Amino acid sequence: MKYIAPVGATDPDESYVTGNPATGTPGSRVGGPAIEHPMREIVHFIEAAGLVPDESNLGQLVEAFNKMGSKQEVGKLSLRIVDPSNLPALAPNELVPMGQLLNRADYPELWEYIQASGAMVSDSAWQQSGREAFFSSGNGSTTFRPGNLVTGVFPRFLDLTGLYDPDRASRVGGNVAGSWQRDAIRNISGTYTSTVNEGLANFNTPGSTNGLLTYSNFKTENLGRPQGSNTAAFSLEFDASRVVPTGSDNRSFNIAVLPTYIYK
Repeated sequence: MKYIAPVGATDPDESYVTGNPATGTPGSRVGGPAIEHPMREIVHFIEAAGLVPDESNLGQLVEAFNKMGSKQEVGKLSLRIVDPSNLPALAPNELVPMGQLLNRADYPELWEYIQASGAMVSDSAWQQSGREAFFSSGNGSTTFRPGNLVTGVFPRFLDLTGLYDPDRASRVGGNVAGSWQRDAIRNISGTYTSTVNEGLANFNTPGSTNGLLTYSNFKTENLGRPQGSNTAAFSLEFDASRVVPTGSDNRSFNIAVLPTYIYK
């Protein structure tokens, strides 16, 4: 809205004067627009926050400010460092995305955000492996899912430049936020060619070598080759845990965090 000067002002930016009967100083005359326009602006703001203007509630403007401020954060993902066995109390507008079914009527702002996010799939598609982080349309009429981000998989920044995710085309759901990519070890390939005297056929006698290994302190049975044979194929067993830390999946150093969504 624009500034509305007192009635009869010669300058559109003229200030209002407070009258003083004791000194005979007349006060500025206030026109209708000066009262009506600010009032309508406030009412419009209260309505835009989803509230119903109530003349008996003198705290609605503050409530509207708070609600409009948090509304800008709807859909924002936060990460917390917490004890999983003793989760802290969440903020009134915060939830943990665990793939739970939620009622659309209870979370209207978040449901509005999800519909416009471009990351929503049907619930049947969401049930497929690798779709857990996407939003789900739920039963198609009254529910939805906020996705499941507490699955123990690593977060990865979306590759918008194509620099560091060469396999982005293989992501379940495409190269979009919420897509999933299974674990892998970078492929290493090559060829070793031994000389005639270093061939594996000669590697069956203590002290012999094939250019890579020296056979000295174990029997030929440990190589998987029949005793005394220098022609049969052999296998060499190894235990990677003796060299590097091993686990049931590939992972790097990591910190567990709890994701939460702002929903109103």
